[in-house]
Amino acid sequence: MSNKRNSRPAPGHESNVPVSLAATSEGAGDAHQGARADGARAANAVEPVDLRRVLGQFVTGVTIVTARGVDGAPVGLTVNSFASVSLDPPLVLWSVARTAASFAAFRSCPRFRVHVLAADQLALAQKFAVRGGDKFDRDAVGDLPVIDGCVAWFECDNREQYDEGDHVILIGRVVAFASTGGAPLVFHDGRYVTEIVGKPSPAELRDSLS
Repeated sequence: MSNKRNSRPAPGHESNVPVSLAATSEGAGDAHQGARADGARAANAVEPVDLRRVLGQFVTGVTIVTARGVDGAPVGLTVNSFASVSLDPPLVLWSVARTAASFAAFRSCPRFRVHVLAADQLALAQKFAVRGGDKFDRDAVGDLPVIDGCVAWFECDNREQYDEGDHVILIGRVVAFASTGGAPLVFHDGRYVTEIVGKPSPAELRDSLS
C-alpha cells in the first residue's frame, strides 16, 4: 500500500465531526487489566476504543449504501462492513449503527443498493460519512439512489435483519449487480488508502478468497 492516506469518519456511523480511529490514552490506566501471558488483552477488560483500533488493522473496501426512507427521500451512508455471505443463493451483509441518522430508513426499506467506491471517490466517502447536509448532487431517480463512477454495485432485497450489540446486521439478497473494474478505495487503521499495489493471489488460495 502507498502512504497516500486520509483521516475520515468511521464507516457505518454518521457524526458531525470527523472521527479518528487512532489509539487514544483513554483507558490506558486499565491497560494491564486482563493481560494474558501472550500479551493479549482479555475481551472483558478492553475499552471499545482499543478494540476499534485493533479491528482497524483489518483492511476493507469502502462502500456507500443507498435506499429510500418511508417518505421517499433518498438516504445514503458510508459503510466498510460490507461482506459476501453466499453465492447460492446470492447474499451479502453490512451493518448499520443504531445511532445513525438513517438507521430507521435502512431498517424499514424493502431494497438497498451497495456501491463499491473507486479510489478517486474519496470526497464522496467523506460526504456520506458525515451526519446531515445534502448528500445527493442531483435528484435521485428510479427506485434507488445511484452513485455514479463506482467500481461495482449490488442491488439487494432487504431480506433479514439481526440485532447485535450497538449495530443491526442487514442481509441482502442480490437481485442485480455490475462491475466496471478499476482501482478501489481502501480503508485501514482509521484512514483511507487511495493507492494500492496489486499482485495475483496464489492459485491454491483463489477458491478460498471471496
